[in-house]
Amino acid sequence: DLIVRRNKVEEFCSFLESRASNVCILSGSAGCGKSAVIRCCCKDRGIEVVEYVAKIQQQFDRASSYESKLEAYEAFCSRAWMPTLEYEKNEHEKNSTTSLVVLDDIPTVVGEDQERRLVNATLGLVARSPKVVLAVTEISAKDTNEHYSSVGTWENSSIPKVLTMALEKFCNPTIVSLNPIPKATMAKHLGMICDREMVNMSKEGLQVLAEQSQGDLSSAILGLQFAARGLSTTGGGGSRRAPVRR
Repeated sequence: DLIVRRNKVEEFCSFLESRASNVCILSGSAGCGKSAVIRCCCKDRGIEVVEYVAKIQQQFDRASSYESKLEAYEAFCSRAWMPTLEYEKNEHEKNSTTSLVVLDDIPTVVGEDQERRLVNATLGLVARSPKVVLAVTEISAKDTNEHYSSVGTWENSSIPKVLTMALEKFCNPTIVSLNPIPKATMAKHLGMICDREMVNMSKEGLQVLAEQSQGDLSSAILGLQFAARGLSTTGGGGSRRAPVRR
């Protein structure tokens, strides 16, 4: 089950089903469920997800030529959506969304030339693709109820500002902003995982994990895994252990 607010999931599903916009900027802090929302909503609708993942360049591999992150991004955008022959589709298939391109870890650019290349590659992909989602990680989320009404006003996100401004002018994207997972909700779901996996951990220990994760579900689950293996997690009251039931 998704831990994200139901209304936020419904907002994203509405984007998938709408013809009004083909671009969505899905924002939120690290580990708040952006990837889970995309994966679950697309799976339920039979939509194929094509995701951009920045590869790690092997610096010591002399046999291969070096490719910058921007070059890799441009190459992905140029080949991510290759439309099939239209005569092979009926009218229903032409009007339905069968694939979704997800852009995550967008490269950092410096200077007007790199900014122009980033914008051109992204807008070119947007112009050719049925649906595109930019998964944006908010660098700072002090106010968990903060909602950005305009793409151009984002100052604390991982997406370059020049790209947000270009998207706003080009296609008026749909904006879905996810809040960090509340501590109480985090502790509740960690407890559900413990019950399912037969891990005996106190409520106090779960609250410590929820506090330390700062709204990052992936971090909380990793901490729970360490605790379940008998490793200590340090909170305000010192170290705690989570014995596993035998």
